[in-house]
Amino acid sequence: MGIRWMGVAFLIASTVCGAETVAIPPFMKREQNGVCAVTSVVKTVFQNGRCSDFMLNVPCPESSLYQEIEWIEPVQAKWLKPYAESGDKRFFFTRTDCSDAPEIRCVYKVRFYRIATDFSAIRTLYPYDTAAVRYRDNIRPAETEAVLSRLPWLRESVSRLRSVSEGNPLAYARLAYAHVVTNFTYGIPSGEGEWLPRTVTQRKGDCGMLSEVYVALLRGGGVPSRLMACFRPVKGQASHCWAEFYLERYGWFPVDVTFDLAREPSYNHFGHYDDHTVVMTRGEHFKVRSAGGRAVDMAFCQHLCYWYWNDAGMSGKPDVTWSFDAGKIE
Repeated sequence: MGIRWMGVAFLIASTVCGAETVAIPPFMKREQNGVCAVTSVVKTVFQNGRCSDFMLNVPCPESSLYQEIEWIEPVQAKWLKPYAESGDKRFFFTRTDCSDAPEIRCVYKVRFYRIATDFSAIRTLYPYDTAAVRYRDNIRPAETEAVLSRLPWLRESVSRLRSVSEGNPLAYARLAYAHVVTNFTYGIPSGEGEWLPRTVTQRKGDCGMLSEVYVALLRGGGVPSRLMACFRPVKGQASHCWAEFYLERYGWFPVDVTFDLAREPSYNHFGHYDDHTVVMTRGEHFKVRSAGGRAVDMAFCQHLCYWYWNDAGMSGKPDVTWSFDAGKIE
C-alpha cells in the first residue's frame, strides 16, 4: 500500500465563501490598492486507471483586512471550515473509487488594500486569553516546544528576546522582526532533510522558511502568530508567504520579514502591507478524513492545495493541472 500527497498552487472560489466582517482599528489605515480580475481552471485526469481514496483539499480565498473578493461562479465541491478562529474555509472533494473529478472554473474580482499601522497609538496592552481557540491554535505549545528543543539557536533567541521585551508582546514581536532580518539572507539552504533546521543553521531561506522562523520565535515567546499563504496574480504570478501576530483585543497585524534582510531593519514591513497578493490560507496542521476513512494531516499549505491518494489495489495516478488568466482592472 502506498500513500501519496502532493501540492500545487491554484485558486478556487465559490459563493459559499462570503465576505468576512472586517473591523478596522482607529490606529490602522486601510487604502484601496487596485483591482484584479482572475479566471482559473482546475482539471484532474487519472492516468492508468482509477484511483483509490482520492482527496483534493483547496483553500477558499475570502474577503479580509487585505482584500475584497467578488464571486461570480460557484464550485461544485463540498465546503468545510476546519478552524473557527482563523477564518480559513476550504473546498474538499473525496471518493474511494475515482476515475474522474469535476473541472472547476472560477471567475472573480479581487480588490486589494494597503495597510499601515501606527503602533504608537496603542496605549494599553492586554493579557492573552490563554483558554481561547485563537491562542491555542496559534501558539501550539507542544509543537513549539519540540522545535525549540531541537534548535538551540531558536531557543536561545527566544530567551534573549523575552528578557529584553520584559513581557511586552508588541515589543517582543518587533524585536523578533529585527532579529530575523539582521541574521538571515534570502536563498534556499543546501542539503536534504527538514528545511527548518537547515534554514536556521545556514541563516538563509525563502519567504516561507523565513516567515516560519519568525512564527517560531513569536510562539516561543508566547505571542500568537500564524503564516499567510498568498498568490500574486499580477506580480510574477507566484506564491508568497508572510506572517501575522495577534494582540489581545486589537486583532492581527501583518509582518513580512522577506524585504528587510541582511541590513538594518526599516520596519517598513512590520504592521504594514502593500502588495497585490490574494490571501489563500491562514491555518495549519488541521486534519481531514478521506472517503476511505484515512485521517490526513494538512500541514501549512504554502502551495495553496493538497491532494492525496491511497493507491492500494489500484494503479491510477491523479494528474492535477491548473491554468489561469489574470489582469489588472484598475
